[in-house]
Amino acid sequence: ETDTIDVTLTKEWKDGVGNKAVFTFTREGSPNFSRTVELPKDVKDGKLQGNVEGDKWTVTVKLNKFNNNDEASIARYKVTEAADTAFTQTSDLSANDYLGEDGKKEVTFTNTRVMKELTLNKKWAGPEAQKAVFTITSSDKKVELNTSNSWKDTIALPVYDLDGKVIEYTVTEEDVEGYKAKEKEQRFRFVDPAGQ
Repeated sequence: ETDTIDVTLTKEWKDGVGNKAVFTFTREGSPNFSRTVELPKDVKDGKLQGNVEGDKWTVTVKLNKFNNNDEASIARYKVTEAADTAFTQTSDLSANDYLGEDGKKEVTFTNTRVMKELTLNKKWAGPEAQKAVFTITSSDKKVELNTSNSWKDTIALPVYDLDGKVIEYTVTEEDVEGYKAKEKEQRFRFVDPAGQ
């Protein structure tokens, strides 16, 4: 019998994969115990075994089964993830759940990219052309407006880059033969750089 338990930690990414995820394990009744796990660094450095490729990272974390090597005292752990501005975070652990020999041995954290909707609307002064095409920099998206979408379309864009910095977008309308755009280019952010 071993004095450690294996806890499977899964990190799922939605709408984009972050650069890192930092988790802290604490042990009930041991205020001085804290273990930090940083992904993907700890796998690449050989400190943990697991897969940190793609949008689902899974690692195995070894934890002491007992408190202070006392076999009569089963260790119970909580795990939290450090906040990340670019993502909203959820976990399948409830407030009453714990990790340990007599508790859960698997936990999944899901991070979903913070997105906002941008609506593009084309108004014509005079007869309508066949289409209007807009390019949105920082996302490499093209949006085509025409009569079939009533000259309006809405797309979701990330608010922050993967380092948590506010993204500044530029919307540029492609030239339409025989027309001159009132505003060919517009810049915007969904939030100000201070995150307000």
